[in-house]
Amino acid sequence: MSSDPTTNNLDGPITIEADGAWTYQLSRQDSVTEVVVTIVATATNTSPTDLPPLWDAIEPDALDRLVNHQTGSDLQVRFRYAGHSITIEGQTVRVTALK
Repeated sequence: MSSDPTTNNLDGPITIEADGAWTYQLSRQDSVTEVVVTIVATATNTSPTDLPPLWDAIEPDALDRLVNHQTGSDLQVRFRYAGHSITIEGQTVRVTALK
């Protein structure tokens, strides 16, 4: 399924899937906006401060509130950021480079 867990400043590993997607399992302590920026920065070998502002793609506070208040696994959010497709399904964040 997955290989090459990548170290980062998050609570858990970012995993590179066989299809090239980068995934992360959210915990209660995570800020989904920080997770998204960290994964994209890791995937592109870029400093998070060199990425465009997340609010150019989505309203960060609204995203955090939406994910933090979700109690089931029915949540699904998709958007594009910094040349990547971001998908949040339940507690999984998936980042895929756009072609």
